[in-house]
Amino acid sequence: MQGLRWPALLASMCSSIACLAPAHAGANPAQGGLEFQGWLRADLGVLTPLDPLELERTEFLGLHLLNITARNENRAFAKVEANLDVTLPYGLYRCSAGGEPVGLELRKLYMSLFFEHADVSLGRQIIHFGKGTVLSPMDVFTSVDYFDLEFRRRGTDVARVKVAFSPASGADLIAALPAWPGDLNEGSAAMKLFTNLAGWDLSGVGIYRYGSTEAVTGVGFKGDLVVGVHGEAVAHVDWDRGETAWEFMIGADYSIHNRWFFAIEGLYRTGTQTDQDGATIAGNLEATPSTPENGAAPQTDDPCAGSVGLALPAFRPDLFGTIRFSVNDLTSITAMLLGSVQDGIFLPTLELSHSLFQNVDTVFYFRVPVTGTGRAAPAGLWTGLWVVARF
Repeated sequence: MQGLRWPALLASMCSSIACLAPAHAGANPAQGGLEFQGWLRADLGVLTPLDPLELERTEFLGLHLLNITARNENRAFAKVEANLDVTLPYGLYRCSAGGEPVGLELRKLYMSLFFEHADVSLGRQIIHFGKGTVLSPMDVFTSVDYFDLEFRRRGTDVARVKVAFSPASGADLIAALPAWPGDLNEGSAAMKLFTNLAGWDLSGVGIYRYGSTEAVTGVGFKGDLVVGVHGEAVAHVDWDRGETAWEFMIGADYSIHNRWFFAIEGLYRTGTQTDQDGATIAGNLEATPSTPENGAAPQTDDPCAGSVGLALPAFRPDLFGTIRFSVNDLTSITAMLLGSVQDGIFLPTLELSHSLFQNVDTVFYFRVPVTGTGRAAPAGLWTGLWVVARF
């Protein structure tokens, strides 16, 4: 949202919360009221060029992120939930945020009504259609923040009806809501059928993109053999051009004595797919100096000019893998790789996590963004520290 919409939105949220909140601290939860939870994350780091002759171009990254969730206490017949991010970016994070000193993102704001045979929801929700942890071609209603160590997903404004055929099977019908008058040609509508057979989760989806000649169909599965396996196969059918593009995802996970954890996902694409907004997908991580080729200083007052970029505008990875070793109940070490083999873009990460107090976690991490089609040049060493306090 832009401009003056945020004050109006926040005022509306506050007034709604005031109406739903109990009149006094001792209110009976069965009669109503809200419960709150959240966390505050401090993310501090530096991006250091690997060339010793360019160490003066070391850049600072900083981000304070407050996440608040509010939901009604009595959810027997209805559920109301809001989830809000408030961010204070510094250094390169502020450049990536367009120079805005404060960021607001409403991740969720919806209401669900629970009927005997169906649940009806309306508003902004995070809908994970597919089986993949990170790579999921069936997920047209949500996107993944690939820079976030936890790969958080973003919400979408939809109307949703979920019908149960049995405790293990049912149908999920979803339609995107237009943001503006005349936006009826934007977004998607979908139906998902799901069931469980012999311990295997099976699903099939059909998706139609508004105002286009493209339909998307797909199937997904998840179960256990010697290792846990999951996969998806999705077809993008353009009946106007008579073309069909495919996406295949396969993944596996395994653990040894609850100390070692392994997971891998791979995605293969044929033809040309489009994202949920209908734009052709292309991957390009801009992480090179923005100074002119002759080395002259840029003639601009932009404080971000000449810095190393961290923009990841349309990164579509096709490889994800992680290995985690649990040292004890408080400490773990994780090695992770996210990348696009086709575009030559990779983001390897090494994490050391430790639970400092009961509700305080720390993560010390190293990243080396590798970018550029055909040249695969490291952008620098990204070193950072997360401190997360939950409440």
